Amino acid sequence: MIVAGQEQSPPAETDQVNSYTGVVLISHPGFDEITAKVLLERFLNTELGVHSFADSLAMPDAKIDALETVGVFAIDLGANQYKKRSCRSATEVVAKEFGVELTESEAELVELASRDNESGLLNKYVDDMSIPWILRKVYEIDAYGADQSNVVEMASHVVHTWLRYKERERDHLRDTADLFTEFPDLVEKFNAAKPSGDQQFHHFTALRYMRDMWHLGVPSEEIRERVGYWIQAWKNVKDAIAEGERQFA
Repeated sequence: MIVAGQEQSPPAETDQVNSYTGVVLISHPGFDEITAKVLLERFLNTELGVHSFADSLAMPDAKIDALETVGVFAIDLGANQYKKRSCRSATEVVAKEFGVELTESEAELVELASRDNESGLLNKYVDDMSIPWILRKVYEIDAYGADQSNVVEMASHVVHTWLRYKERERDHLRDTADLFTEFPDLVEKFNAAKPSGDQQFHHFTALRYMRDMWHLGVPSEEIRERVGYWIQAWKNVKDAIAEGERQFA
């Protein structure tokens, strides 16, 4: 309430963030930039479109301010770069920028994004179809690089799903063992990718994504379509790497 004769105070940070409707990302965004977008979407309780992709991390303050006025947040660009903010990740910048109290799973996400930046923590599960690893490579393939917005949307869904599973939004009538009878075609592809058979539900792998959606009650056909997207992307990247090695040799 505004009392006559009093100067109106600046809007609270939580009021300001409600105006965001989109984000700008660096071209070929990786796991950290996408998790930063997901965290912001959770703070705002809305999906954020990708306004544009920047060709460089450098962005003048005036450009960032202009984007702010039209409701667009620049993730890890210009003065918002995590290294300039003395943070470990773009995801941590978002967490600190908006000052929203994190859930336990959101805090874990911030930590994983930061550790992945520092050591490539999530990229080592290549044969488990690590989605952060796929993101590092897939844009070099024309079909994916030409539609970055779709790659971001698909990866954002992976992160949102991981968070929902961690927060126990689960269908308790579904058992993990049922995955092997419900999706034998997908399981066969996972086994072919990792002949050792040591399949584990590592963070942000295609197999983990399948399990998380299953327990969240996502329809089987949607699970097959979404997981199939990452299986195919992984195969395309592996094929491209093998072809590059062949040509180099």
